[in-house]
Amino acid sequence: MSEDNLQSSDKQGDDERDDRFVRLLLASEKHIYTFILTLVHNRSDADDIMQDTASLMWRKYKELDSVSNFAAWGVRIAHYKVLEFRKKRYKDRIQFNSGLFEEILGGAVAVSDDLAPRLEALQKCLTKLGKRDRKLVMMKHEQKATTRTVAQRIGMSVESACKAIPRIHDMLLRCIRRQLKASGLA
Repeated sequence: MSEDNLQSSDKQGDDERDDRFVRLLLASEKHIYTFILTLVHNRSDADDIMQDTASLMWRKYKELDSVSNFAAWGVRIAHYKVLEFRKKRYKDRIQFNSGLFEEILGGAVAVSDDLAPRLEALQKCLTKLGKRDRKLVMMKHEQKATTRTVAQRIGMSVESACKAIPRIHDMLLRCIRRQLKASGLA
């Protein structure tokens, strides 16, 4: 076989591999993006993390022989990209306590199909919070407000807000677990 034929054959193999990656990514993108959005709650940040995730997946995919579950692999990479994002972005802010974060994260990574029930449980649990607690959590996580800003807007001391946020997270975690258990998913 001539060198030109070898290069042509290699190029054709690369093109097929590239096409396969694109098909797999398109089929999994919504799931991976939903996972990211669940953890960062901001579409702009989620878009950036998804782009970083897809870029890393592309580089790693070329090095791998095969991927048995592309979506789960993508979620695992997204998981690390979200942790990297959170570490950079929120090092000076109060976050979800690690139990709640790991509960959401663990469920989404381990079993991709049960993400929707977990989100539904979280939504139900949020509606069960008192108005003030719900406002505090929503401002903190949807609007990415600092604890000081949240406290001022709600009319409470920063110290009280610092105590309230972990308490609310713990309540949400327990509620999510109860909801999932009642649904037979926990």
